[in-house]
Amino acid sequence: MDAFQCLKEILMNYSPQYKQELHVLLNEVNSAESYRYMPVTEITLIIQLITQLNDLDEALYCKLFLLLNKILSSSKPNLTGKSASNCQNWIFHALIRNNGIKLEGFKSLSIVLKYSDNISPDVLNGVCSVENNFTLNFFEKCSLNKNLETDSDSQDTLISCIRCIEIISYKSTELTEIQINGITKIAEILITILSNVTPSKFGSKYFAFASGCLNVFNHVLRFSPAWIENGDNLQFILGCFKSFVTQDDSKPTKAILTLLMVPDGQPLVHDSHGSNKKKKKPCVTNKANKKPLENNQFRPQLLAPAFMIRHSSDSEHSDTESPQSHTRQRLKANMLTLLLTMCQVTDKSKLITNWYTFFGEHPSISLLSVMKTDTSAKCRSMALQTASIIIFKVRQYLQHAELGENSPYSFTPYTVSLGISMKYIYETLNEILGKESHITVITQILKCLCTLISATTYNHVMIPIIKKYLNHTRQLLKHKDLTIRVACLSVIEAFLGSNGITKALYGITQHVNTFLLNNSDAYPLSEAYYNFWNEILTSTVTELQNLENTSSVRCNICDTFAFIECIYDRLSREKQLFFISLITGTSFDEDFLVKASSIRCLAIMAHFPILNEDAGFIDNTLELTKHMFCESNVQGKIKSSWCLSHISDVLVESSEIEMPDITIISLLELCSRNAKENEKVRVNLIRCIGNLLRLVNENQVKSDENLKIIGNAITMIEMNILSHESMKLKWNSCYAAQNLIKNSRIFNERNLLNWQEKILVTLVKTIQESKNFKVKINAISALRRVESKASYGQFFLKIWALLVQVLIETSNLINYSEYMYKDSLEEQVCLSICHVIPMMEKDDLINASMSLHPVSDIINSIWRSIVTKISPEECLEVNRMRSYLENMRKSDLIGEAKAAFNVFEFCFLLEQETTENGFK
Repeated sequence: MDAFQCLKEILMNYSPQYKQELHVLLNEVNSAESYRYMPVTEITLIIQLITQLNDLDEALYCKLFLLLNKILSSSKPNLTGKSASNCQNWIFHALIRNNGIKLEGFKSLSIVLKYSDNISPDVLNGVCSVENNFTLNFFEKCSLNKNLETDSDSQDTLISCIRCIEIISYKSTELTEIQINGITKIAEILITILSNVTPSKFGSKYFAFASGCLNVFNHVLRFSPAWIENGDNLQFILGCFKSFVTQDDSKPTKAILTLLMVPDGQPLVHDSHGSNKKKKKPCVTNKANKKPLENNQFRPQLLAPAFMIRHSSDSEHSDTESPQSHTRQRLKANMLTLLLTMCQVTDKSKLITNWYTFFGEHPSISLLSVMKTDTSAKCRSMALQTASIIIFKVRQYLQHAELGENSPYSFTPYTVSLGISMKYIYETLNEILGKESHITVITQILKCLCTLISATTYNHVMIPIIKKYLNHTRQLLKHKDLTIRVACLSVIEAFLGSNGITKALYGITQHVNTFLLNNSDAYPLSEAYYNFWNEILTSTVTELQNLENTSSVRCNICDTFAFIECIYDRLSREKQLFFISLITGTSFDEDFLVKASSIRCLAIMAHFPILNEDAGFIDNTLELTKHMFCESNVQGKIKSSWCLSHISDVLVESSEIEMPDITIISLLELCSRNAKENEKVRVNLIRCIGNLLRLVNENQVKSDENLKIIGNAITMIEMNILSHESMKLKWNSCYAAQNLIKNSRIFNERNLLNWQEKILVTLVKTIQESKNFKVKINAISALRRVESKASYGQFFLKIWALLVQVLIETSNLINYSEYMYKDSLEEQVCLSICHVIPMMEKDDLINASMSLHPVSDIINSIWRSIVTKISPEECLEVNRMRSYLENMRKSDLIGEAKAAFNVFEFCFLLEQETTENGFK
C-alpha cells in the first residue's frame, strides 16, 4: 500500500508539475487486485481528494475513473450525503467538458450512482431535463450512428449510459414535469435504436442493451402512465414481448392488431352451409431446428436495474451457466416486469383489443407458453400475475364469451373465438397446476384461476371443464402450505359465487330442505338455528359489555347481532327487550367505532318484521342516528347517513307507522343541508331525501316554511342528478326523483312551484347526455312514474320523442362496456312507451307519429325481440297500451289520424293476439 499512500500525498498537494508522477502512481495502484477491506473513511477521503481535481487531460480522467470503479466495486461501500453528490457532479461535469472519456465516464458514473443513497440535483437535471440535456444529445447521436452494430466501444458507452438512466429513475421517488418529459423523450429515442439494430449484428451485448431499454420503459410508465396511451408505444412493447419471449434473435417490431384469432391447436367452429366440417391440418415443425430453453432463473427486484442485484448467480439450479444464457433469461424477466407494469396502467379497451397477443395467435408466443415452459419460477409467476391483471380489467368483455359447439353460423363469431381462447386458458392452467411444484407459482395459478372464474359466464364456458380443475383444487386443499390452502378456498368461493352454479345449488338446497322437513327423525333446522344463536347470545353479551375488550372485538359482536333476524321473533319478549336495550346502550359508547357499529345494527334490525311496525323503536333509532350524524366527523357521517337511508326505506315500506310531521320535515331539512358534503355522505342522504319526499302529506305542504324546505330538497336532487361525480350518486339521485314523482300530493299539475319543470328538465337532460346505461335506466324509470299527461305538461311530446330516440340509439350500441345493460334499458324504454301511449289523444297520435314513422321498421324489430322478454309483473302496462290502441282502432279515424294510427299499429304488433307471457 506504499504506492497508495504516495498517491494520497500527491492528491492532497496536487499541482500540474506532479502530473507525470500521478500517471505513474495511478498505473501502479490500478494494477492492484483488490480493495475489499479498505475502510470507509479511506474511501471517503480518496473521493474527496479526487473530486478536487479539475482541468485534467483525458488520460488522467480515465485512470481516475478506473480507480473509483475498482475501489467501489471491491469494497461496495454506502456513499452518503455530500460525498456522494460531489463525486457524481465531478464525473458528470468531466463528461460534459471532455468528449473522449464517455465510455469510462458513464461506467464510473453508473457505479457511483449504484452505491450512493441520493442523486445529485445537477446530475438529475442534466440526465432527465429536456433543456440542455447532455444524455439526450448523446442518445440522439447514437440513433444516427450507422456503425453502432459493429463498434464495441459505442455499444459499451450506450449500455453504461442506459444504466445511469435506470439507477436514477429507480432511486428517484418523484420527478418534475420537465424531468419526466426528458426521460420520456429518451425512451422514444431508445425505441428508435432498438427497432433499428439487428441482434445478430449487435453481438452478445445486445441482451444487456435490450434489457436496460426495457427497464427504462418500465420507469417511464411509473412516472408517466400516459406514455402508453400512444398506440405506437403500446404496440412496440407488445412486439418486444413477442420477440424476446421466443428468443429467436429477431428484431422487435410493432405488434399487429388482431381482431379475431383462435389459438393454434383449437378447432375453428364452422358450418359451411350444411357440409361436413373440415379438420384443420396440424402444422409440421422442424424439431431439429428448435432451440432448447436455457435451464436457469432470474430473480429481479421489481423496477430495479438488473445489474444492481448482488448475486453470484441468479440461476435456479447451478452457478455455472453461461453468461449469454444468463443475460437472455434476464431479458425475458425484464420483459415480463415491463408487461406487468404496462397492463396495470393500460386502459381495458386497449387490453381487450390486444387479447390475442397475450393469449392467442400462437402457443409459443404468448403468456401461456411462459407459464408452461419457462424454467424460471420467477418468470412463470410474473406471467401468471400479468394474466390475472388482464383478465380482471377486461372481465366485463369476457362475460359475453361462449363456446358455440352447435353454432349455426358459417363463420366464427367474435364471442365464440373469445370463448375458445378462454377455454384454452383454463386447460393451460389446469395442465400446469397438475405439474407445478414451486409454492409461489402454485399460489399464482390459483389466484389467476379465481380471477378467470369470476370473469366467466358459467353456462357458456365453464360447464365442460369444471371437473378438471376442481380435482386439482381439492387435492391442494390438503397442501402443507397455508397460503396455497387459502388460495384453493378462494377458487372454490369464486366458483360457488357464479350465477349459474348458485342457481343450481339453490335447487339442490331446496330438495335437501324438503327432505329434512319431511323427515320426522331429522333434527329441525329451526331448532338448530335457535340453539346456535342462544349459545352466541349467552357467550357474547358479557363480552360486549366488557370495556376491557378491544374496539374491534366489540364492533364484530355488534355486526354479528345484525344477523339475528332468523330467530328474533322466537325469543321471549323479555329477551327481545333486553337485546334492544343492550344494543341501544352500546350506541352511547365513547368509542366511535363501537358506537357506529351498534347504530348500524339497530338500523338493520329496523327491517325485522316484528320491529318495522314498532313506531317507538323506529323513532328511537332515528334519533340516535341523527345525534351521531350531527356530532361526527366525515367517517361518522358516512356511517350514520347509511343508517338514515335504511331507516327511511323502512318508513316507506311500512304502512303502519305514521311519523309526526315535525320529524319528517326536520329530517328532510337535515339531509338537504348536508347534501353538499362528502360524496359518500351525499349518496346516502339523497336516497333518504327521496324516501322522505314520498312521505310528505298535504298538511305539510300547507306551511310556507315547509314548502321552502321541500323546495330545497328537490333542488338538491336536481343538483346531484346533474353532478359529474360518481355514477352511484346519479343513480341514487334518479331513484330519489322517482320517489318524489310517486307522491302525487306534491307532484301534480296544480302545484305552483314549478317542481315538475325542474325535475323533468333535469331527467330529460340526463337521458340525453349520460353515456351510462344504468343512469339512463333509473332516469327513464322516474319519468315513467308520472301519473297523468297534465303532470308531464309541455314536455309530453318531447319525452315521447326522447324515448324513441333512446330506443334507436340502444339498438346501435357503440360503447361495448354497456352491453350487459342493453336489454334492461330497452325493456325500460318499451315499458315507458306503453305508459305514455294511453295518455295520448288523437292530436297527440298525429304529432307522435312524426318521430315514429322514419324509424318504424327498426322500432318494429326491437319491439318483437323485447316484448316477449318482459316479466309477467310488468305485463299490465303492455296490456293497457294494447287495449288503448284497440279502442282507437274501433273509433272513427280518418285522414292524418288514421295514418298516424297505422304507424303505431305496425310498430307495436297489434296483429299478434297473444305473446309468450300471456298478454294481448
